[in-house]
Amino acid sequence: LLIRSAKSLRENPLTHLRYLANTGGRIPQANLDELRNLLEPAGTKIYLMYGLTEAFRSTYLDPKELHRSSPEQGNCIGKAIPNTEIMVIDKEGKEAAPGEPGELVHRGPTVAMGYWGNEEATRKAYRPNPLAPPELLDVERVVYSGDTVTRDEEGYLYFLGREDAMIKNQGYRLSPEEVENLLLGSGMVHEACAFGVENPAVGHDVIAVISLKDGGEDGAIDAIREYAIKNGPPYMIPREIIVRDELPKNANGKIDRKGISSAYTNG
Repeated sequence: LLIRSAKSLRENPLTHLRYLANTGGRIPQANLDELRNLLEPAGTKIYLMYGLTEAFRSTYLDPKELHRSSPEQGNCIGKAIPNTEIMVIDKEGKEAAPGEPGELVHRGPTVAMGYWGNEEATRKAYRPNPLAPPELLDVERVVYSGDTVTRDEEGYLYFLGREDAMIKNQGYRLSPEEVENLLLGSGMVHEACAFGVENPAVGHDVIAVISLKDGGEDGAIDAIREYAIKNGPPYMIPREIIVRDELPKNANGKIDRKGISSAYTNG
């Protein structure tokens, strides 16, 4: 909403808005850059936050550290909130080295007891602490997020994507968010949803469904594709870009990636 009101906000800055925070998943880099340009000159401090339904808040990024989230460095989601431990666990169940992708695992007092009436899902997400000493292994439960992240040498976390949504194209493994950030970086895209469709020749075809910013023209798709080709690697370029007036959202207010992907596949 703030980004859609960009023209009005430039003419009438929100000088009384002291703080802005997000909830849930990460903010696409292009949207963050635009929010900073709109709000920071008026004195608004932006706190980036990342959280899980299963554990409330997990991480935050101080306004003074927003420079860490950039196209060059990636989507930084900061460090663990107080009284919380965030682990990055590799596929072998060990702590991932700095820069190595792994699953974000949340430990702390805000971790829920499980999913009501769904023991199978609870066993899958809520597991023993993988880094606890053997004699304490079954004392507490931590929650496995399903999100792939990396941690740098200073302890800052960077969001890569959902493990179950990763796209494999031409031998490369990429997250939908990487494709979406590339398209959003064109400045012509309001919202983007990328996903993979199986193709035996390349693994997955990359498909993108987008909505345009106000004033988008008929030739926008060609311009967006040209921008993507110029600024992204070949394996990240969508085979097809589909324009919609608005992207559907799920019950949490997030873009309904599964629904959009399913509609494309079955349509």
